[in-house]
Amino acid sequence: MCPRGTARIRSAATGKQLEVIAEPGGAELYSAAFSPDGSEVVTSSADASARIWSAATGEQLTVFETGSGVNDSQFSPDGTEVLSTTESGDAIIWSTELAGPVSTLERVAHSLVDRQLTAAERRAYL
Repeated sequence: MCPRGTARIRSAATGKQLEVIAEPGGAELYSAAFSPDGSEVVTSSADASARIWSAATGEQLTVFETGSGVNDSQFSPDGTEVLSTTESGDAIIWSTELAGPVSTLERVAHSLVDRQLTAAERRAYL
């Protein structure tokens, strides 16, 4: 049995535990699902968040916050979006391509804008 707020990633071939994902604050996890390529895991939690984790390292990559507990989250077939459903009855589609480390977001922004972003723009949009 996993401690509250954790999920274990195990090898399908051997059953060996590969990683443990620990929800910050120990919030109850409602679901977990692998990305189509198996490199990431999305979790849904009572703390009103969906989080994307590296399946290889257990590192949190992205957090999507809502106004109520997230019942379930699933990756789209191409892995570019996550659909989450909440306790309040909302269905939310998140972009995985625009979420992630600031360096990734900056790369996307620079591909769309021909100049450096100002400090105020970075705070507002990244």
